[in-house]
Amino acid sequence: WRSSSAPNAVTFGTEKVATITYLFLRPDLPNDLRVVSVTYGEVGGRNGAFVNSVTPRRRPLGAPVNVEAAFAAVERSGGGAVRALWGRDWSASAGTATLNGKLEVSVSYFGPTPAPAAATFTYDVSTGEITRTR
Repeated sequence: WRSSSAPNAVTFGTEKVATITYLFLRPDLPNDLRVVSVTYGEVGGRNGAFVNSVTPRRRPLGAPVNVEAAFAAVERSGGGAVRALWGRDWSASAGTATLNGKLEVSVSYFGPTPAPAAATFTYDVSTGEITRTR
């Protein structure tokens, strides 16, 4: 997600992601370090499918996750207030992983440069609990 105000007028604010990347790995090959990423979006100019190696190997998610719903929940639980402090110059990213046996979405907000402010929230998929971690 990225501010819809200038200088980032080509994006959609919190209504729609600016760039999205899906990572695919083979759960039937536990020693395979290859990860296929498919990226599409308005920012960065790197659209398409790419094959990379990742160490340590990422674990497949146990269930689908609605990252946009998790982002909206974080927005309501403090993320939006943090973002509002930065005015029109902000971006946010989200990633999903299984950590310590829990399926979580980590949402990070970034403020203006050259000295960017940052905040990170963790959304527990099974309980809906949101914790600010940075």
